[in-house]
Amino acid sequence: MIDLEKLLIIRISSRFKELREQKYRKISPDLIANGQKAAILRIEQGKNVDSRNFISDTLLNSYSEYFNLQKNELIFGREDEFEKDTKLIFYEMFLSIVLKNFTEHNYFLVNNGQLELTVEKAYINLAYSFADFGRWHALRRDKALEDEHSWEKEMIDYISIYKILWKLCKRKIMRSLEEKVIYDIFNETDGKFHFNRINEKFNKWLRSEFADRIVQEMIEKLEVNSIFKIGFMAKSLIDKFLTHNLPESHLENIPLEEFYLPEKSYYIKPNEFNDESISLFSEEMARLEKLTSKKNLTIEDFKELSNHKFHQEIQGVTDNSSSFINETRIISADLFLNYVMSTPDIFDNIHELDRKEQKIPGILTVNSHASNLLQLKISEVIEPMVNDLVRYQNIFINCIKWEELEDFAK
Repeated sequence: MIDLEKLLIIRISSRFKELREQKYRKISPDLIANGQKAAILRIEQGKNVDSRNFISDTLLNSYSEYFNLQKNELIFGREDEFEKDTKLIFYEMFLSIVLKNFTEHNYFLVNNGQLELTVEKAYINLAYSFADFGRWHALRRDKALEDEHSWEKEMIDYISIYKILWKLCKRKIMRSLEEKVIYDIFNETDGKFHFNRINEKFNKWLRSEFADRIVQEMIEKLEVNSIFKIGFMAKSLIDKFLTHNLPESHLENIPLEEFYLPEKSYYIKPNEFNDESISLFSEEMARLEKLTSKKNLTIEDFKELSNHKFHQEIQGVTDNSSSFINETRIISADLFLNYVMSTPDIFDNIHELDRKEQKIPGILTVNSHASNLLQLKISEVIEPMVNDLVRYQNIFINCIKWEELEDFAK
């Protein structure tokens, strides 16, 4: 929860004191509001009351009339002053995310250094537009937590990330605060101003407007930008394809069902053929065709075809045939995986998904060891890709002129 009232008390106290203690004279409290001297002095000292209603509606009216100032300016300051305070709030919010569990930090506005979960998630999702933040938050943050001396070394440039995010969101945030919070504060149903309701309204705005609308609108815009979409690409790779915490397995071997049809292949040296060889070769080919001409060959047919030898007595013919294989054998999971990963690039153009040659029974359930090992191998490929995306995006972000960010985001 954000304690905006705490910040406003400091600002109002200073503002009211400056208004009363002008350059050439000090205005008496009774001139501003007769009979309210004690309340005015308490406010100037920054002391709240048990009800948390730091300044009453009546006293606020008196200040507004005496100094001819709008009530919202008396409470929130000029537009530029309130913008600076809002920027400070969102910086501390981001700080509470980045430094969470790292250091003992005395947060002034974020109660106990903990944002509401929906607000925290929304802010993190927005920060994922930076690949460097996504890599750090998902992969490096926990490692840095394990070693208190190395977390600064692992720390990203979170200050610049925050400043860019603020410039991207500033206009939407300030416009929305004016319409949804400040207007509501000074237009209560009872017609009165209630200082002690500011926190409630502001934190409700954080949930309903900032988290649910502003962040979502900004993410939609950033996701289609060629620079910021890189952050979301990195996040997707990390979430969906990069896995390190797979179930531990001590299995080294997996069963592999193999089914290869017999292939008859012969190398012929024509210069070694004679008339007798040609005649025998023709007879053998007719015999081979007879064995393979059946419409529906059975396993027994394949075995017979595999065992049957052709052209053995013919000079000039070398048998390069492969045998029929229909068996399950136990193989090394690592060796099989290395075989898969070393498949030539030409196989990219083979789109068949119903091949029968190799099957691992239970690969989705009891024999998931092979697929888990594949996931680890994929992770070894994905992590360098994430690092590349971080590098590319950081280079391009450094090419952005920051004064153009607000116009881009509007």
